[in-house]
Amino acid sequence: MPTRLLLPALLTLLALASPAAAEAPPLQFVELTTAGAAADARLPLVIAVHGLGDRPERFAALLKDLPVAARVVVPRAPAAHGGGFSWFPVRVPVAGPQPGLEEGLRASTQKLAALASHLATTRPTVGRPIVTGFSQGGMLSFALAVGHPDVFAAALPIAGALPRSMWPAKGAPTTRVRAFHGDADRVISVDDARDLMRHLTDHGWDATLGTFQGVGHGVPPIMRASLHAELAAAIRRAAAVKPAARAP
Repeated sequence: MPTRLLLPALLTLLALASPAAAEAPPLQFVELTTAGAAADARLPLVIAVHGLGDRPERFAALLKDLPVAARVVVPRAPAAHGGGFSWFPVRVPVAGPQPGLEEGLRASTQKLAALASHLATTRPTVGRPIVTGFSQGGMLSFALAVGHPDVFAAALPIAGALPRSMWPAKGAPTTRVRAFHGDADRVISVDDARDLMRHLTDHGWDATLGTFQGVGHGVPPIMRASLHAELAAAIRRAAAVKPAARAP
């Protein structure tokens, strides 16, 4: 589902990226910089994944007023859905075997990971990318964290969860997970998120879940403020990363 923070005027500030075919990324996207940063500045990269039926031009409104400088890229899901787009077939709740959902999640995860890697090399970027997203985007944020921990420094899923078949085994996770969920969510249950987060922490992940009393499937101001604070902290950590020394 789309967030309810819709600012059509933002369309005048953003352009749908369409690089030359030889350098085309796996997904189309909207791109902006925050806190007055120049478009060609070397910045931390944030991938923001919209929910079902949303569009990147609208979802960008959630992050446009971040208090720290970053490059925010909002990809567009590949399948049309109503007035927006969808990342995978809709199947919730996530408990129980759901092959169609899992296949769709994995396919979109691969495209988003490829996009993050593409942008990290074609844009002046510092640190590993950060991913956040709402609803379907929250599920994909979890999937990217557990499936590509070498790519992403941090994941901030909003109102997301994962099928149990996609939960990671014990390993050496390097992606920090900070999740957000309303305890009155009737679309993706907070219990599914709690079960997943318990599994992550039991298996050595740096993972926490912030729950919001009385909040349903949306991103109200109180949740948005918490998201911005955690995202700003992740961006500052990425900005502090020293560039790798070049070979002589």
